[in-house]
Amino acid sequence: MRTRYIYFETDEEQWRWDFGVYLLIIYYANELNKEKAKALLATTLSEFDFRLSNGLPTEDIDTEDNTCHFDLNNLELAINFIDAELISALNNEPVGLLTKYGGERKFLELFDLTTDISATIGVSYGEEEFLKGDVGYCSHIVTLYREFLQKALDSNKPYEVYVY
Repeated sequence: MRTRYIYFETDEEQWRWDFGVYLLIIYYANELNKEKAKALLATTLSEFDFRLSNGLPTEDIDTEDNTCHFDLNNLELAINFIDAELISALNNEPVGLLTKYGGERKFLELFDLTTDISATIGVSYGEEEFLKGDVGYCSHIVTLYREFLQKALDSNKPYEVYVY
């Protein structure tokens, strides 16, 4: 078994985070603010996956195309959510996220029950997801992702996103 990663690529750089940490952060963000978390989640989806999860037509998009769903307003909303709420909330958590959610197994059960995000992302239980719930680490990852999104926004160029 191997740990999966979610990758983000531009012409200039490639950035990745552990898929399990991604699950924790998206779940936490969804608990914090469902609407803003939806914007954050959209920044992590390909255009095909975004359309599929939102019931939009997909006929004109290649399923193998990893180009992100690129919406400048959505990017700004996600960046503002990270800046105004997500990082400070993570930094104020008294315990790690896995402890907060009752351990790995309980977290994955909770995640599965959150249909608004689990149906979009899905968890492959055959994979060994790296679930690191240390809030300092999660805050650091979110900060790095925020910087990546800002670069994408500034360059006004879509990026590639995929899980491997």
